[in-house]
Formats: sequence, C-alpha cells, structure tokens
Amino acid sequence: SRSSAASVCIRDSMGNIQFNYYKKQKNKMARVEGEDMDSLGIEPAAFEALEKEFQEVLSELAGDQSLERFRREYEKLHMALKASHENEKRLLRRCKELNGDIVGNAAKVQTALKLTQEDSHTIALLKNEVDKTYKMLEPVSYTHLTLPTIYSVQISVVAVSLKKK
Repeated sequence: SRSSAASVCIRDSMGNIQFNYYKKQKNKMARVEGEDMDSLGIEPAAFEALEKEFQEVLSELAGDQSLERFRREYEKLHMALKASHENEKRLLRRCKELNGDIVGNAAKVQTALKLTQEDSHTIALLKNEVDKTYKMLEPVSYTHLTLPTIYSVQISVVAVSLKKK
C-alpha cells in the first residue's frame, strides 16, 4: 500500500482501489488568506506524480475487462483534473497580474492624494494673499481705480506669492 499525500488513488492491502484526493493541496488551498500566490495550487512535482500514477493505474486496469468501464471513467476524471489544473494555473497568473495592477494603482492613488493635499494648501495660501490684497485696497478710494488696475494688482500679488514657493 502506497501512502502519498498527493496521490489520486492507491491500492489497499487487499488490492482494492482507494481514492485519496490530494489532501496536502486541499489543506494548502484552505490557507490561502495571506499566502504568496506562488504557493497556491498543486505544485508541479505533485502534478507530475499524479500523471505518473495515472499511467500506472491505467496500465494495471488495461488487462482487466471487468474494470473497463471504471478505466474509462477514471480517464474522464483525469482529463477533468488536467483541465482544472490548467485553468487554475491560468487563473493564478491572472491573479498575479491583477495584484500587480492593484499595487501600481495604489501608488498612483497615493501620489494623487499627496498632490491634492499640496494643491489644497496652495489654494488656501492664494486665498489668504487675495484677502490681504483686498484689505490693502480698502482704505484706497475706488473712484480713481479702474477695474483693470485692481485685477492687475491682484495678479501681481498672486504671482509674487507663487514665486515665494
């Protein structure tokens, strides 16, 4: 009797076929939270062992006509396992890509938030400068100032405040 944690089926001491659904990988998938993506799924070595075992079981079943129906079903299950394994690898690659995108976008969001905070600070400073300008102009009689002159003074104050940075 072989007892491999990654084996699909084994024969017990009486020669009966027993199925053992790769407990090691099932337990590994249950611990997905917080794990590295590379550690997920069936390891290549374990999958190769499954392939080898599949061939061994098929060769054992080939000579026995009473197990022909079982052999066909076993082949179907094995094909489904292979397809599932390929889909799993494809999905894990896609998860890695999406994880990379998320990390990249998170950095962009952080940069945007920093720029927004800096812009808010700049806007507040400029508002203060404009308020100072209005306070300086209040004592002056507006009758002799034209609107373009007032705008010119405001633009000059804003330009000076931008140069200070």
